[in-house]
Amino acid sequence: MHAPPDLERAIADAVALQWRGARVVRVGVSGGCDSMVLLDATRRAFGDAMRVEAVHVHHGLSPNADAWATFCERACARLGVPLQVVRVSIAPWRALGIEAAARHARYEALLAPEADVLLLAHH
Repeated sequence: MHAPPDLERAIADAVALQWRGARVVRVGVSGGCDSMVLLDATRRAFGDAMRVEAVHVHHGLSPNADAWATFCERACARLGVPLQVVRVSIAPWRALGIEAAARHARYEALLAPEADVLLLAHH
């Protein structure tokens, strides 16, 4: 999945405008087309000018969760992008319902690691 050059340019411009001096850009990846295209575009936009990393949140809620993490690991390895797989528990927010609990756990995991910029895609 390759991103169109216009997307690469838009990402580079947005980061330069909003996060001047940023050194590390982290992209949240689920394994879906939207986040993988964002990762590819971000990597292409910055090349060696900035460190691009990926983070995948593993909720363990789906029987496919391990396969999604493996897919992200392989895709990131092919792109040469370091990936952190973060396993989370939704237990602290369980009373909110599964979707809300998963969202809280995901945001906590995505915001915990230090990065200058966090990019997320969602179709």
